[in-house]
Amino acid sequence: MSADTSHPGEPGPCRTAVKWLLVWLWALASPLTAAAGLQTVDELWDRSDPFALRLVSRTDDPQKAAQAGYFSAPLLEAYVLVEFSDWSLTRPGQAPLQLQVYQMLDTPAALGLFSSTQQVWAENGRRREWPLDAATNQRLLAFWRGPFFFLIEASGDDLPLGELEDWAQRVARRVTHPTVYPMTVVQLPEEGLERDSIRFYLSEEALAGHPAFPRSLLGGIDFDQGGEVTAARYRPSGLTLFLIGYPTASLAEEHFASLQKRLESVFSEQGIFLKRSGLLISMVEAPELDARAILDRVRYTATIKWIYEKDTALEDARQRREELVGFFGIVTASILFTGVFILVALTAGALLGLLRYHLLQRYPHLGAKGEMIRLDLDRLKPS
Repeated sequence: MSADTSHPGEPGPCRTAVKWLLVWLWALASPLTAAAGLQTVDELWDRSDPFALRLVSRTDDPQKAAQAGYFSAPLLEAYVLVEFSDWSLTRPGQAPLQLQVYQMLDTPAALGLFSSTQQVWAENGRRREWPLDAATNQRLLAFWRGPFFFLIEASGDDLPLGELEDWAQRVARRVTHPTVYPMTVVQLPEEGLERDSIRFYLSEEALAGHPAFPRSLLGGIDFDQGGEVTAARYRPSGLTLFLIGYPTASLAEEHFASLQKRLESVFSEQGIFLKRSGLLISMVEAPELDARAILDRVRYTATIKWIYEKDTALEDARQRREELVGFFGIVTASILFTGVFILVALTAGALLGLLRYHLLQRYPHLGAKGEMIRLDLDRLKPS
């Protein structure tokens, strides 16, 4: 049996390079994002809300965010943290609550943090049937919307869930970025699915925290190439199904072969079974009959769905600017053409006048032939 030499906590060099490139581009584009209407966390608050907010700290450094928050720096780096902010959430007559907001690069990363909120799950956290993904227990409330992940913690007393539910839904409605579930979450078979058990992972470190995933297979996922993993339990057996997704079918086929090769060195009393379907690789550790009962439900179905109305404000503004620039361009071109034409005409007139003067100086008879006919009336007067 070969030893597993992968290091789940260390992102690969390719992912690290891409991560820093994205962060650098975000930093360069920050003045433009405000002009383009991209949201910041400050735009999610409203003075009419029942809770008052006070900013405690703000940073875009994963190391500092890890010190103040719940997630490790490697995890925040792998998921590409854009900004972390720590807030005090208060209401008159109540103890202050701590609110932490993680703005990530995209919606899958926000869902990944939601899945990795071990404090909520460790204390029998349950997903609530809200119009947004949320999990709560007596002390913590976690929810996500678009690229934002929110975590609220009570310092002493229980959370006022009724009031927080209304506040959280207000905040969620202000998030303009579409909330889109990743492909592997959408493709989970519905029959027997325990929705409270759904977890989504985008890095080896996060996936290593799932107790049912074989650690020897962590290095075979290759998150650097766009891999993603969703885990969920199914009734009545309570077995965990892992769906591993890739951007293309060729990548799925390549990693399916890699995982099969790794399985040769993995010992399991029940057995680990794999199945590939389109962009998906499904995996179950269970006796063969139970594993096949779950794997047979997995059918990859490509779907295209229009998830939101296209915001044409920026495009319309750009078009108006182009039209305005085009109009002024025509005016500027006309003025330049007129100026050049006048300059050429004056230059040509001066050259022709100078040429005629020299010709008349050298050939006087040309001037006599070309002189005007004049009538001398003085000679007609009687003497």
